[in-house]
Amino acid sequence: AAGIAMRVNSSLPFLSLSFQKTLAAVTAPGLPVIAADVREAGVATQLAEATAGSGSPLVLLGAYYNNLGELLEVLAAHQHVYVDTSWQVSPGCIELMVESGGSSRILFGSGAPIRPVQPALNMVLDADVDEPTKRNILGLNALRLFGRGAEADAAEASLAPLPDVK
Repeated sequence: AAGIAMRVNSSLPFLSLSFQKTLAAVTAPGLPVIAADVREAGVATQLAEATAGSGSPLVLLGAYYNNLGELLEVLAAHQHVYVDTSWQVSPGCIELMVESGGSSRILFGSGAPIRPVQPALNMVLDADVDEPTKRNILGLNALRLFGRGAEADAAEASLAPLPDVK
């Protein structure tokens, strides 16, 4: 399974009929809708509400730590929303995301190639969550979201060691 990607910016009129029509068309097949650069206040909420009931998962990428509060509320209120960890650098943020959305809707994101992978990886590895939750975040959730459940099950069963925090 693939997904439909869109870049979010402040001039995107979410309430416009053209946006609503486009959104209806891209959610029709039930594929994940991926929204990148979800940085501005209110955008995560508006997108979650616009896609609610569509049958398509919504993946929010690049949500900054400065809108973590909104992200947590969106995760708690909308079961179809997934978020990445790429810009969540505040201590305890991974634990809060898991508490709000569960361990199955958090996806590892690094910000690469703009930023090094290791600090983002360390945020997940050092989080005060159990090992199965870390494994879900680091890859199993993404495999399942994109229709590769058998690979996720095989990886989960292998119990390969997690990398070390560096």
